[in-house]
Amino acid sequence: MNSTKIEIILNLHSPHYTDMHAAGLAGLYMTLQQLDKKKIANDNLKWQLDESEVKLAIAGSHLAAIEWLLEQSFLLDDGLIGFRGIDSENLSIESRVALHQGVLNTFLQQGILSKSDGVKSQTFEIEEGKLPIVVSYKSLTEYSHQKFAKTLCDSRTGFLIEKPVAVAGWLNPGATVKHTAFTSKTSIEQSAVDALVLLYAPVVCCYFKIRSFTKGEKASAALIVPEILNLKEFAEIRMSYAKRCQAYKDFHASGIGDAALRFLVTYESAVSIAKTYRVNRCRVVIFGKMPWNEKQKSPTDKYLVTATAKICNAYKQAQSAFQDKYVVYGDSGSAIVPSLAKDVIAGALIKQLPWYGELAVKITSKELFDRLCYESKGFRDMVKYAAWKEASHGRFIEACHDALRGIYGRSMEQGKREAKRQKASDEHGKDLGRKRIEDEREKVQRKMIRCKNLSAFCSFITEFWSWAGYSPVLQEHSAELWNFVLDDWEMARNLVLLSLVSYQPRKSAGLPPQLSSDDSGETEDSDVDLDEDEDDEDDEDDEDDGVESVPLPKSLRNLR
Repeated sequence: MNSTKIEIILNLHSPHYTDMHAAGLAGLYMTLQQLDKKKIANDNLKWQLDESEVKLAIAGSHLAAIEWLLEQSFLLDDGLIGFRGIDSENLSIESRVALHQGVLNTFLQQGILSKSDGVKSQTFEIEEGKLPIVVSYKSLTEYSHQKFAKTLCDSRTGFLIEKPVAVAGWLNPGATVKHTAFTSKTSIEQSAVDALVLLYAPVVCCYFKIRSFTKGEKASAALIVPEILNLKEFAEIRMSYAKRCQAYKDFHASGIGDAALRFLVTYESAVSIAKTYRVNRCRVVIFGKMPWNEKQKSPTDKYLVTATAKICNAYKQAQSAFQDKYVVYGDSGSAIVPSLAKDVIAGALIKQLPWYGELAVKITSKELFDRLCYESKGFRDMVKYAAWKEASHGRFIEACHDALRGIYGRSMEQGKREAKRQKASDEHGKDLGRKRIEDEREKVQRKMIRCKNLSAFCSFITEFWSWAGYSPVLQEHSAELWNFVLDDWEMARNLVLLSLVSYQPRKSAGLPPQLSSDDSGETEDSDVDLDEDEDDEDDEDDEDDGVESVPLPKSLRNLR
C-alpha cells in the first residue's frame, strides 16, 4: 500500500471475518452514517455505505486521514468514553456512565491503554423515595482507540503498513499470545485494514455489569457481540436499543444468560424484531477475576445465544416474575442486586433446556437455597403461567406439593403439641411449627442434592411421596410419573427443588413458602415427617396415619 490514493472495500461476508470483525464493520458503518447526518466531511477521505459493504477512498496521507477519522469516532466528554456511531453525546448521563464502565471492564482493562486524571462520581435515582446510588468511575484524558492510527501507518511515509499487526486482547478479547516462549509463532496477527475494522467493535457491542451469586468474582462484566447480517438494518436496531436503554439499572444482569436474553428481548416483540432486523443471535463473553491474576478481568465464559419464540416467551415471563432489587445499606452505600432465580432460569434457557432445567445443578448450598426461597412468589407465578416441556413435569410438581403439604402439616401440628406441653400460647405453637417447617424443607433439599444416581433418587422420591397421604395426581398418573423418573431422573431432581421453592399452602394462598413470623401456616393437613436419620429423636412423636407408601414399579424394585 504505497500509493497515496487507495480504495478499501470492506465486505461483511468476507470469509475470514469473525463475529468481532462483523461488529467492527457495523461500528464503522454507523460512525460514517452519523458523520453524514451531521455533515462532517474530509476532502481526503470519502466513503460509500451499502447493506453489506463499506468503501473507503483515501487521497494523500493515509495517516492524516485515519487520524482524522479516529478523532471524529472516539470521543471523550467530561472524562467519559463516547462513540460517534451511537450518538453518545445525546444519550442520558446514566447510559454514558454505564457505557464507559463497560468498555473499561472489557476492552480497556489494562492501565496502559488509557490515561486518567482521577476519579469522578455521579448520583442516580434508582427507585423513587429511596436514597440515590452513587457511581464512581475513572475519568479519562485519552484512550488507545484515539491514538491507533500510528500503529496502522508508517510514520515516515504516512502509508498503511503492509506487514501484519499483532492483535492484542484489547482489540479482540481472547486473541492473545498462546505461549510466551514462542511469541512470534503463537500471536494472532491481522492486516492493518482488518485491525482498523476491529477497532470499531466496541461501538456496537453492549455491556452489562454482572453480579452472579453462582459464579462469584468469576463473572463481573458481560460483553454482548450481536450477530450482524445486514449493516443498514442492524444500524437501525442498534440506535433504537441505545435510545431505549437509558437508566443505569438497565445495564445490570445476574449472569451470562440474563445479559444475552435481556439484550435480545429488549424490544416489545423480540421475535418479530428478530425476523425484521435479523438480529436473533448474539455471542456473550463474561469477564471475571481468576486466581492467577486478580488485578485484571479475564474472559471466563462465552456462549452463542439464539433467540427462539419459546426462549423469548419464557424469559419475558421470568422478567415479569423476578425483579432486581435495589438495596440501601444504611450509611455505607447501596447496590443493585440482580435476581438469583432469573440467573438460573436464563442460564438454562440459553442451553435450550426448560426454564427449570438447571435448578438442582446450580443451587447446591444452603445459602443459595435460602436466597432462592426469598423469590418464592415469582416461582409460584412461573409454575402457574409458564409452559412445561412435558405434561408429566407439571403433574410431578403437583405430586411433590401434595407430599410437602403432608410434611408441613405434620410439622405445624407438632409445634402446637409442643406449645401445649409448655403451656405456651397458640402463637408460640405456630412459631415452633414454622421453625419445624423450615427444618423439614432443608432436610428434603439436602437429601435430594445427595442423590447422585437413579437408584438413590428412586429411594428418595419413594419415601418423599409416601408422605402425601391421598394424592389424586399420584394415584391417577403413577405409571406416567415413574416412567418420567426412569427416563430423566436428573430433570426430576430439578422439579423437586422447584416444588420446594414454589409451594403454596391451600388455606393461605398469599403466603410465601419461607413462612416468616407473620405467616399463619397450615393447621389441618396430614401429620407426617420426613427425617434424614431413622433414629431421629423426633420419631417418638410420629403417629401412624395408616397411609400406604407409593407402590414401586417392578422395574425399580431391584434398585433399592
